[in-house]
Amino acid sequence: MTLRISPKKYFLLVATAISVFLLASNVLAESCPSKTTVEGTTVTFVGEVTDVGGDPGVTVWFEYGKTEPYNLKTQEKALTTEGERYCIVVSSLEPCTTYHYRAAAKNSAGIGYGEYKTFTTSCTGLKVDIKANNSDGPISIQPNTSANLTWTSQSVNSCTAAGAWSGTKLTSGSESTGNLTSSKTYTITCFGLGGSASDSVAINVQQVLGEVSPTIQKKARNLSDGQSYYS
Repeated sequence: MTLRISPKKYFLLVATAISVFLLASNVLAESCPSKTTVEGTTVTFVGEVTDVGGDPGVTVWFEYGKTEPYNLKTQEKALTTEGERYCIVVSSLEPCTTYHYRAAAKNSAGIGYGEYKTFTTSCTGLKVDIKANNSDGPISIQPNTSANLTWTSQSVNSCTAAGAWSGTKLTSGSESTGNLTSSKTYTITCFGLGGSASDSVAINVQQVLGEVSPTIQKKARNLSDGQSYYS
């Protein structure tokens, strides 16, 4: 998009096309990728100002949101070189969500905008992990002893328990099993915009061998016939 305020003051703003790489590594602003990229629920916006209109004081940013008009805005950055590619990273977006965005730039002549673009965050950001005594399990404990359950989650709104426990649970927390006399499996399922995720941990209660009562045989002699008998 070209913004013309006067014959000598204008600039051309180009927003690069969207390209999604779910396994891309984190990108520093000083080494921008060639295109806007999405990793999970983090987006690296990439833009380029091809002509600053002879004005060295150019500021750039991105506007974005779930719908138009855009209700969110990145921080602003000062652009130092004409034709320089710039990028701004935004994290903790909602998973499995389509966002609209556009690049923006401002000099003393006014503000210019890039074309409208969209990107979609990954639906695979939901995670939940449960442990017993800090182990993924299965673990073994003595009868009539307890284990400590701890769980964490990511990109979820609510969690429920199943198996050896039940009810609504916080998205992260800890809880004692209480004393156990038999083996149990604890399952937790958490829900978010991208669906649900579950994890389980098994706790085995060791069996104690019962005491063996000794068998006593008595040997008696019948004095009348001289024979011996066991009873």
